[in-house]
Amino acid sequence: MGKATLVRTLKVLDHVIKCLECFFVGGSVLLMAAVLGGNFLSRNLFNISWNAAEEIGLMLLIVLTFVGVSYCARLGRHVRMSILVDLAPHKIKKILLIVTYLVTAFLMFYLAWLGWAW
Repeated sequence: MGKATLVRTLKVLDHVIKCLECFFVGGSVLLMAAVLGGNFLSRNLFNISWNAAEEIGLMLLIVLTFVGVSYCARLGRHVRMSILVDLAPHKIKKILLIVTYLVTAFLMFYLAWLGWAW
């Protein structure tokens, strides 16, 4: 497989993942609004609560959170506390970013290890 074919394949895969992220984020919001809103109306108008509506809403919120974070990171719109980095000189900024990424990577691997071990 040539380099151009690999790059093209990765671009197609990236586009597919981006479309799936959009679908899951939008679908989760719409489905959550429908289920929780429908349960609210049913409970207040007819005094009948839907079984598992809150659990479905919670699961959709979890999907929305994790897929939404992925989508925001893809677009570079995730929340960052970067005032210290923004004010630092270029060399220090580079060091701070590297340290931040290494600490974050270590923490994520540690949490994954704890989750796997538990």
